[in-house]
Amino acid sequence: MNISSWKVRTRLAAGFGVVCALLVVIVLIGLTSMARIYHGSTEIVDEHVPTLDASHTILNQTDIVAIALYNVMLNPDATDHQKQLETIAQSRQVIDKNIELLEQIETQGEGKAALQSIKDTRAKYLAGHDALMALITAGKADEARNYLGSKLRPILEAYKAAVSNMSGLQRQALALTETDPPLLTGIDPLTLAGAAGM
Repeated sequence: MNISSWKVRTRLAAGFGVVCALLVVIVLIGLTSMARIYHGSTEIVDEHVPTLDASHTILNQTDIVAIALYNVMLNPDATDHQKQLETIAQSRQVIDKNIELLEQIETQGEGKAALQSIKDTRAKYLAGHDALMALITAGKADEARNYLGSKLRPILEAYKAAVSNMSGLQRQALALTETDPPLLTGIDPLTLAGAAGM
């Protein structure tokens, strides 16, 4: 097809049609890109960040419980015991609330599996925690120390590892969001302009 033989009106009409077609393509790409950005932002705000924050809170409160429990074992003072027990109770409440939050967010896939691991290991830790408190209350200091080192500490480490795994999943998801290339990457505006100019 010899474009040079076309009438001026025909060439102008064809060029205008190509420009309109390219504009439609660009608009569609832009809308698709905006929809993907919106979806990614929603995931970050509603899922990844709250889950990461809840995981960190659980870890921090778990450390507070562990320290308070250790203080109960070391210090025989009844007043201090009561103070430490109150600290443990408050931390448990905070952890419960954050696990409830995770249950609302992580409802499928790897997140749900990671949450179940947290709940399972925490149940074992709570049982071990209560067993240790029973030994302390009974005045069995040596048995309590042995139980803490040989049984409860490994359970605690498994529990914290499960929580850290949840944090790791969220960091990976955030990293993928940051490195996700835009749809317009690789499209040269000069090439589009050249095509439009026939």
